[in-house]
Order: sequence, then structure tokens, then C-alpha cells
Amino acid sequence: MLKDAEIVNDKLTLTCTSDGRFRTSVTGDYGDSDSDISLPEVDKLPGSDVSSTFNLGRLKDIMKAVKFDDTLVVELDEDVPLLVTFEKRDGYEVIGEVKFLLAPRIEKED
Repeated sequence: MLKDAEIVNDKLTLTCTSDGRFRTSVTGDYGDSDSDISLPEVDKLPGSDVSSTFNLGRLKDIMKAVKFDDTLVVELDEDVPLLVTFEKRDGYEVIGEVKFLLAPRIEKED
């Protein structure tokens, strides 16, 4: 999904909807790409849709750690850093974790 988005643009918008969907979208001069993912387990849903835009290259760097995790926790809110936590588990017990923060892209208004 991230590899395909990189063809279109260097920034990716992540959206979490109040009904439990996680959406990625990218728009560029040569097209756009959208993906919706139904979240299998959600601890807390926003009261309304929340969305922020991030540097795609940095997000790809963070996702390289996915091969080391058992559980991925994503915390997203409007215009605040994205918190991505990779948890290693032994059954239900968390035995290790790695956390990444990624600042959103703030676009200048014309």
C-alpha cells in the first residue's frame, strides 16, 4: 500500500473514522489512491473523523519495524504527532515494545 502511494506523491493522509475504518489517501498530479481498512480491534474510536497528513518516506521507514512485532498500535489525532507502537507479546503479556513518533505535515494556507 505505501509503495503504491509513493508513486503518486510524497505525502500520505491517514484518517480514522468514527465507525471504525482506517483510511489512507494520497493525491498527486498524476492520480490518486485510496484504501480503506476495517480495523479488527479498536480500543477507542474518535467522536468524529480525525485526519492528518504525513511524510510518506518517514512513514515507510517506521513500517520497516513491522516484521518484529506481534501487535501494532496506532494513535492518530488531528494535527498532532502520530504514535506508532510495535509490541512483542508472549500470550497476552507485552514483553517488549518500540515506539515511534512522526510529526504531521503542516501545509501553509495561501
